[in-house]
Amino acid sequence: MMSGRSSIALTVQRDGARVPVSVPLTYACAFGIELGNSENVVAYSDGHRVLVTRGMLNAVRSDDELAYVLAKEMAHNALSHATKQRTSATIGGIIDNLTRIRPDMGSMSGMAGLRPMPQDLDAMADKLSLYMLARAGYNIDQVVPFWQRMAMEYPSSVLNGYTALHPSINYRVAAMEKAIKDIRSKQARKRPLLP
Repeated sequence: MMSGRSSIALTVQRDGARVPVSVPLTYACAFGIELGNSENVVAYSDGHRVLVTRGMLNAVRSDDELAYVLAKEMAHNALSHATKQRTSATIGGIIDNLTRIRPDMGSMSGMAGLRPMPQDLDAMADKLSLYMLARAGYNIDQVVPFWQRMAMEYPSSVLNGYTALHPSINYRVAAMEKAIKDIRSKQARKRPLLP
């Protein structure tokens, strides 16, 4: 139980060195974060959990880029997109499969039974993720270039890739640029960072 504490002390390993960190405790979403045993460059969210594959971990170039992916999937969860798409059970099965030591990759062919995320839902998650990132103190200036790079390196024709599930990159970029402008305006005026 963490009640009565404002932070917890952890040690992480970075570049072979042990680094002590103090993590402030705040009220937060209770989404589980899991690692998927697959080289596919993808992440999933089922309304309760977020899964990032080993392939995605290898594709991101920094902790900030990993935060962009996690925030996007957490935003999908917070906005109940898996429920709205009626894909919670399918995505849940994918997450369960990919957390196994030896996942059944035969079931991961094509889009694994998922439809691409509609652009309006995807843009809503992008907007919320930017607010989450800004509130957490991340630099959001590199979010758009990151997602553009992902779309170039892993295009929607790669059926087991992130862009295949989130194909509307131009629509998403326009929504992200608008959200970043709104966030910067609120920061400049010292207004609460609420979407």
